[in-house]
Amino acid sequence: MKRRLTISSAIAAFGLVLLVGFTAVVSTSVYALRQLKIGGPLYSEIKLGNDLVADILPPPAYVLEAYLEATLAMREPDQLTAHSERLVQLRKDYEDRKTFGQLQIFRPNSRRRLYPGPMRRCRNSGN
Repeated sequence: MKRRLTISSAIAAFGLVLLVGFTAVVSTSVYALRQLKIGGPLYSEIKLGNDLVADILPPPAYVLEAYLEATLAMREPDQLTAHSERLVQLRKDYEDRKTFGQLQIFRPNSRRRLYPGPMRRCRNSGN
């Protein structure tokens, strides 16, 4: 026994397919907006990336500035106090940003590369 498709059942099937498609589009849109909104997961990741870029610029996680101050302190012994104070400040800035970075949810690979690598190499190389 063959069942024939009537106009009313075809319209009902079309309406059901249209409803499912509309629901899928709306659900996808809501999901995307939740992910992309300010304070959402992707926004937080972008913000952390920007903070990482800011950390690379001098100061605080850029070791060359501390190296420059140490070199200047050796070349200018009469300005030793000023250079020492600057080195203490650079170290404090580095430690503050290091603590901030360790509390954030960076990808493990990024965290390993930035914290505490640069400072460990400096400590081991000269002191």
